[in-house]
Amino acid sequence: MATPRRPLDFRTFDAILADVDTLHSRTYTQLGQWDLATICNHLAKTMEVGLDRKPIPIPLTIRLLAPLLGKWIFRRTLHTRRMPTGIRAPLPFRPDSKCDPEPAIAHLKATIARAQSFPGPLAKHPLFGQMTPDPCRDLQLIHCSHHLSFLLPKE
Repeated sequence: MATPRRPLDFRTFDAILADVDTLHSRTYTQLGQWDLATICNHLAKTMEVGLDRKPIPIPLTIRLLAPLLGKWIFRRTLHTRRMPTGIRAPLPFRPDSKCDPEPAIAHLKATIARAQSFPGPLAKHPLFGQMTPDPCRDLQLIHCSHHLSFLLPKE
């Protein structure tokens, strides 16, 4: 039987930062393919795309599905506070091939600090469309909960 992931549901960015610090200061069991540095790198990249309003290439299937399913998937994600596993991130969101813990954690912390004080406007999400700040923040918190749940801190 597989080890279950942690049941995380972050409600603040400070809770994410505390969890990252805990994981970094202890050893942990890695249930997925990514370690803490890789996860931090990925989370920072996904936040930066919206903060920097970077245009990104989106696969044709996502562009076609977005108008049909995007709003439904977004509402469902916010309602359940869960994301599906096993979906390969589009290239701009994929973590670097080699991530060192200290720079990756510092990058995530700096990006979270920007997100906390970001006045807007937000970039249009490739699947979910235009978002207001509160639902966008919730989506980021859910995304962080999803990835960090694959790391189990050891006592």
